Amino acid sequence: MFRHFYNTIKTKRFQSKTPRSGRITTSTTSKQTQNRNRNYLALGSAAVIAIGSAIYYKKYKNNTLFSNPGLADDSHTHHHVSMKNTMLGMGAEVMQNFAPVNSIHMYLNGLHCYAHDINRQVIAHHYCSHLSDDIQQCVIYDSNKSDARLIGIEYVISEKLFKDLPEEEKKMWHSHSFEVASGLLVAPRIPTSVENVVMQDLAKTYGKTIHLWQVDKGHEIPLGHPQLMMALTDDSQVDKKLLEMRNKELGINPDKLRKERTKLHYFEVDPAVDGITKGTRQWFELKSSGGSNTGQKR
Repeated sequence: MFRHFYNTIKTKRFQSKTPRSGRITTSTTSKQTQNRNRNYLALGSAAVIAIGSAIYYKKYKNNTLFSNPGLADDSHTHHHVSMKNTMLGMGAEVMQNFAPVNSIHMYLNGLHCYAHDINRQVIAHHYCSHLSDDIQQCVIYDSNKSDARLIGIEYVISEKLFKDLPEEEKKMWHSHSFEVASGLLVAPRIPTSVENVVMQDLAKTYGKTIHLWQVDKGHEIPLGHPQLMMALTDDSQVDKKLLEMRNKELGINPDKLRKERTKLHYFEVDPAVDGITKGTRQWFELKSSGGSNTGQKR
């Protein structure tokens, strides 16, 4: 695009009308025309640089909506992206198809705990899309900034689908009922009436969550085994300091939110889920083809 813009200016012919004869003459070599070409090129280049810089700054540098207090040290975890890769990404964004990402239509925020350690809790920023009325899929980040790290995934299914799962499978899922009722789970910046509709639907669902990046340990890259995550089911389990920081950053009034959530309807949770809150610790292990365990459990 820029080359075409440059060539258009470089080869442009400027026409002028001579008062005496009324004839149209074309000049491509005069000093005046060359100077005019240079001026147009300089202005055009300056405009392109200014627009590109503005987009870069707005999209990649000036996004400070949320710094995750659940990180071990948030100050050193976000990496610099070169101008080259930024511009390549901007070009690809114009020309390529991002349909799966573009189908994301909901931002949810909550706290996750590790299925083997209820005291390890992190703030989880969910960006979700519906595959059907019974299935949602979410990508989970450590913040809601443009340089957020993808730390996990969550699948959310309806009670109708969940009740037919094998009992062993159910153990890897968690309920959302308490998260909704307590205000741990929120949909930031949408009207309360709309959020209540969203939360009413979520209150009757189950989630299966895997984290791949243990940001609470300060890891600069994803290390270790995939981590099964769970939801909290009682106020006594919640990291109060972490929750208060989350609420402050997102402008959430917890007392007002809890009062709103009493208007919703809840249901009996399947006893097979939420194992960590009942003292059952779970984690993934890797095994070789011979069946022996490899690596650390967590």
